[in-house]
Amino acid sequence: MLADWTYAGQPVDAFWALSPREYHACIGGFVQRRRDDFNMAIRQAHTTAVLGRTEKIGPVDDYLIGEAGKARSDQVPAGEGLAAWAAVLEGLGR
Repeated sequence: MLADWTYAGQPVDAFWALSPREYHACIGGFVQRRRDDFNMAIRQAHTTAVLGRTEKIGPVDDYLIGEAGKARSDQVPAGEGLAAWAAVLEGLGR
């Protein structure tokens, strides 16, 4: 468990302060994040391959979902996830 915790980039000291439930929640979040990162990389590779075969590529606005230049409502704004993680660690006294 400690190896998984440190692989997730978390400090060893924080590990010893966690309950099993907190550990499970944190590692579950890390695993989901890695899965999402992997899936995003595959989507990007696929999109690059498809666009590489396209004869004419339209403007980027044609490929964006929703209003161009605005984040979709289902996206977590940059930094919000980090702020949530900081709040968890703060609650643990870190």
